[in-house]
Amino acid sequence: DITIPSNIMKISSYSFNECQNLKEISFLNDSNLEIIDDYSFSYSSLQTLTIPSTVVQIGSHTFTECRKFHAVNFMSNSKLLSIEKYAFSYTSIEYISIDV
Repeated sequence: DITIPSNIMKISSYSFNECQNLKEISFLNDSNLEIIDDYSFSYSSLQTLTIPSTVVQIGSHTFTECRKFHAVNFMSNSKLLSIEKYAFSYTSIEYISIDV
């Protein structure tokens, strides 16, 4: 499990691709993350994720083939503008929470 530092603004393509031991990622409360790029977490063992309100884009295939990924939460006051094609394809999503 990892914590993304608040100064990170982009998680680049393939950053955590195929990280089979990655189950949980957390972000600090003062996160400045804006972009989660294509294939960032694809084929990983990620299970749940809370996406910071500062994120504006989730790239294509970001969570593709994360077979254990079952819940995603979007923080309140989300600035999210786009979720690209197949971002959540072949996951086990059972729960999506969007705080408004």
